[in-house]
Amino acid sequence: MTEEKGKGIVENLKLWNQVCFTNPGTTKEANIGKQQITSIRPQSQRKRATEIFGPYGIGWGIIPASEKFEFNTFGETTMVSYFAILFYILDGIRGEIPINACIKVAYMTKGYDGKPGYMLLDDEYTKKVQTNALTKGLSTLGFNSDVFEGWFDDCKYVQSMKEYFNPQPVDPNANTFNQGDV
Repeated sequence: MTEEKGKGIVENLKLWNQVCFTNPGTTKEANIGKQQITSIRPQSQRKRATEIFGPYGIGWGIIPASEKFEFNTFGETTMVSYFAILFYILDGIRGEIPINACIKVAYMTKGYDGKPGYMLLDDEYTKKVQTNALTKGLSTLGFNSDVFEGWFDDCKYVQSMKEYFNPQPVDPNANTFNQGDV
């Protein structure tokens, strides 16, 4: 690899390397169907994006005119698909990424103990589908990459991230540095 190419790779990964590591304190376990996953707390991701790009709506955000909701019904289940454009400004250059997500809006629950199922409506579907799409969009830029790459499935990795983000406080009485040594 040439030195020039190496510099280009480092520069290209600058943002990714700045945002790829996840503080375990900003995650939670979630069940998606029968699968258990590590989920990023959305507000912590928004805060991190604000640190990097600036205030939402100025340095980054979703272009309001780009938002589109599509509803589809399959039997007794209604799904909503969400499409939008995520923009961000990095080093004075505006970037745009298409984002999307899909969730259930209404569906029949399964009955139990001889009781029939009932129609369940999600009255917070707009917030949920927008948040899901935003999280996926930010992950495209490298935000919380370690979670999406599966590193949080390794308990040793998670422990190393806990230590990295929450180092043990230094005991001032244990300091062996003596100014006379300089």
